[in-house]
Amino acid sequence: MTDADREELHPLSGDDASEISPGHPSHDPDIEIVARVCADELRFDAEPEVEIRFPGSGRRDSRQVTTRKNIDKPIKPGKTYRRVFVATRITTRLLDEDQVG
Repeated sequence: MTDADREELHPLSGDDASEISPGHPSHDPDIEIVARVCADELRFDAEPEVEIRFPGSGRRDSRQVTTRKNIDKPIKPGKTYRRVFVATRITTRLLDEDQVG
């Protein structure tokens, strides 16, 4: 597996650990978004700016896991990537008061 063909784990609120599959038992989310995309060719004019936020109040356990194939990190503007795949799983779970601390 090359540097461009790896799984990335992104904590969104100080916690993380998961995989890209719905309903992971150690992280039963209240909200879950899973997206996958494949492309024969992909080209960026600039490095993308990506931000995921969960505004609001209350403690929560939020996670993002991204798997990329055939795409550099960071993105190289002007480069054409071929046979690309990206999958992202974003979840959040509200924490009960007894889970805080």
